[in-house]
Amino acid sequence: MTDIIDIWDKVTDVYWWNKMATKPLVVNQGGTYSGKTIAILQVLIDKGIEEPGSRITITTQDFPKLYDDPLKEFKALIAQEKIKHFFVDIDLNRGVYKMHNGSSYTFRCFDSVGKATGSKRDYLYVSEAWGTPYEIFFELWMRTEKQVFIDYNPSKEFWSHQELMHREDCQTFITTFMDNKFCTDKKRNEILGYYQKYLETKSEFWKNKWMVYGQGKTGIVSGVVFPSVRRINQFPHEYYLISNKDGLSHIYGLDFGYMSDPTCIGKMGVRASDERIVAEEIFYETGYNAFDLPDLFPRLGIRKGIDIIVADSANMEAIDLLVRRGYIMVAAKKDPGSVKAGIDLINKHGLDITVNSENALKEQRNYIYRKTQGRYDKDLPVDRDNHFFDQLRYAATYFIHGWGEIRGKIRRISKPRRAVVI
Repeated sequence: MTDIIDIWDKVTDVYWWNKMATKPLVVNQGGTYSGKTIAILQVLIDKGIEEPGSRITITTQDFPKLYDDPLKEFKALIAQEKIKHFFVDIDLNRGVYKMHNGSSYTFRCFDSVGKATGSKRDYLYVSEAWGTPYEIFFELWMRTEKQVFIDYNPSKEFWSHQELMHREDCQTFITTFMDNKFCTDKKRNEILGYYQKYLETKSEFWKNKWMVYGQGKTGIVSGVVFPSVRRINQFPHEYYLISNKDGLSHIYGLDFGYMSDPTCIGKMGVRASDERIVAEEIFYETGYNAFDLPDLFPRLGIRKGIDIIVADSANMEAIDLLVRRGYIMVAAKKDPGSVKAGIDLINKHGLDITVNSENALKEQRNYIYRKTQGRYDKDLPVDRDNHFFDQLRYAATYFIHGWGEIRGKIRRISKPRRAVVI
C-alpha cells in the first residue's frame, strides 16, 4: 500500500472524505470551487495504485464537458513528478490510460442505454451527474463492482436526490468553497459576492445563486408554485396533529382522473407544534374512474361514515355516487380565485411531504407559474403537473377554513378533540 501523504503535495478535506468513504455509492453535492473533481480523481488514482488491475471509468454528459473538466484535470494530476512513473504513457490524448500494475482509466461518454450495458468496471465516476440520464447511470452503476462516485452543482433536484441520497448504502458529502483551502482569494470573494448581492437586492436570483454555488444547497427552479417543500420520513401520528372542526386529525383529498390523467388521492393534516401542513400521496394511477373508487377506498384505509374526502366539485355525479356508497364527501370550493387562495394558504403554513410520495415530489419540481412578458405571473399557475396539489388544495382549504359543501352525514368519532385550527 502506497503512502498517500508522499504522493500528493496538495489535498483538501473533500479528498479525505472521499478517500475514507466506505459505502458503494458516494455522492458529492457541492458548490463551485469546492474541489470535488480533483479530489475524486486523486482518490481514483490512489485506488489504481493500491489495487493493481483496477478498472476505472470516468464519464459525463458529453465529450466537450469530459475533455474540459475531468480529463483535463486528470492529465494535469498524472503529469506530476510523484505520479507519472506509475503510468505507462501519460501523453495520450484520451486514454485508455494504463498503470504498470495493470490498472486502467477509461474516459468515455454514453449517449444511449445500449452503450452503457457493455463492459464491467471496479470504480465509476460520473462528473456533473445531472447531465447524465438516470437510465444510463443505472446501467453503469449495475456494472460497477466496487464503488461509484458522482458529483454535481445542485442547481435543482434530479435523480440523485430521488434515487440515491436516501439509500442506506449511499454516503453524501455537501461541500463548499470553504472546504477547499486552495481556493484563491479572488474566487472566494466572487462567491461571497453572491450573498452580498442578495442582501442588497433581496433578489431570488442572487439568493438561489448563493445557495447553489456558495452553500452547496439544492436550488429551486424559477417560477415553482411550491418552492419550500420539506421531506419527512412518515405521516405523523394523530397525537401530533391538530383536529379540525369535525374532530378529525386528518382528511383526504381526491382529484378525479380523466382520460390519461391520473386519479390522485392524498392524506393531509396540520402539525400541532408549528402548524405546517403535512401530506402524503396514497394513490396516483391512471385507468380508474368513480365506479372503481368504492372498492379502492377500503384498501387505502378510508373509512365509511368517519373519514372525509374532499373532491373536485366538477364531478358532482361521482361525488354523489360515493355518498350513496356510505362515504362522507365534500364538494371542493372552486370559486374564481380559489386556486390562488389555496396555493397561498399552503405556502403560508408551509408544507411537508412524505418521502414515499414520489409523484407528488416530482410534481412539486415541475408545477410552475405561467410566464407573461418574461415574468412569472403568480396569479396563473400552468395547469399541468398538479394532480397531487389540486387535491391537496381542496383538502387543505376545507380542513383549515371549512370551504366546501359537505355531502353525507358525519358519524362523530369518540375521542377528545385537540386544538382547532383558527
